[in-house]
Amino acid sequence: GVVVRTAILNAFQLREPGALYRAALAELFGVDAEKGADVRALLRRRLVGESDVAAAGSSGGGGGAEAGKATQRPRRGAKEAKAGGEEGCDEMAVLVLDELDQLLGTQRGVKQEVLYSLFEWAALPQSRLVLIGVANALDLTERFLPRLRARNATPSLLCFPPYAADELANILLQRVGQPTPPTAADAAAADGAAAPASHVVVDPMAVTYCCRRVAAASGDARRALEVGRAAVDTALSELRAGGGGERPAAEGGPLVTFKQMSLALSSTFKSATLALLESLPQHQQMILCAQVLRLRAATTAAADADAAADAAGAGGAAPPAAQACTLGALHASYAKLCADQRVHALDRSEMLPLCHTLAACGVFGLGNASGGGRADALS
Repeated sequence: GVVVRTAILNAFQLREPGALYRAALAELFGVDAEKGADVRALLRRRLVGESDVAAAGSSGGGGGAEAGKATQRPRRGAKEAKAGGEEGCDEMAVLVLDELDQLLGTQRGVKQEVLYSLFEWAALPQSRLVLIGVANALDLTERFLPRLRARNATPSLLCFPPYAADELANILLQRVGQPTPPTAADAAAADGAAAPASHVVVDPMAVTYCCRRVAAASGDARRALEVGRAAVDTALSELRAGGGGERPAAEGGPLVTFKQMSLALSSTFKSATLALLESLPQHQQMILCAQVLRLRAATTAAADADAAADAAGAGGAAPPAAQACTLGALHASYAKLCADQRVHALDRSEMLPLCHTLAACGVFGLGNASGGGRADALS
């Protein structure tokens, strides 16, 4: 017979990539390796076999001897086989590694070598390892583990498509204990029979709207659940507040309405850039508005010049080169805008630090207009 051992590991829970060897050894075989033991060699011996470990030890140094020292403990698989009367049974190990992306990074070396070892062990002819990796990117092995192809260890890919809107709706409704909308076949089978009464927690139209938005963006069930959780929190906050708004639950209606779901969607899918701009102080927002107005005026002037050139029969002229906006010109536009809005304008020396802050946020860039040491031009 064959004894199949299964372990599911999440890379998020590992302190470092090298800890995967010890975690797999403990979960698959119940072995807590001694401190200082060569855990990699010990795990390879369990998964690949004696002959491969001996070959690795003769070519790479004392790895085989260390592995032999670390495996002096009785093997749990042998005990189970003898207890069951199957002394000659084989062992297979199925290792499921979730969040495989966490074992990769910008640094080459240990992170990649751990995955290289596991994929190569699983590809050996006499290997007892079946490795299943779960990742977000389909081209993960091609981008980060290119040597697998040269070593004939390229894994097979199984693509799971994103959730569709109706699948996301079923997940959300099951989480709140609300029956899913009946299909056409269910409606025909019911043949007019009255459906059992059940309290509606979430407005079905709100669920449909949420799931269509999420399916169009990513199809991620976690994002749909995040939006639904935010909508429920908003509804509960309104109920605790009392007379601050409508209370549909007290009237037998749904607790989460379309309005609350729309607010949750807006906050979840809100652009990070838009949130940054909204959080800026007033004068930094005024500086940005002044720069936008300058760009619009320059664009309009260029379009008028092109139209005039076409009317005069001088078409085909090259567009004018973009001119840098100096801090002096920007301050003039900023001061005019502040005067129009009846806001006290800062002087140029006070405006310069605000421009540096905007440049640090990546809103625009600062440069030297004349090659000097001061930053006095925007880009």
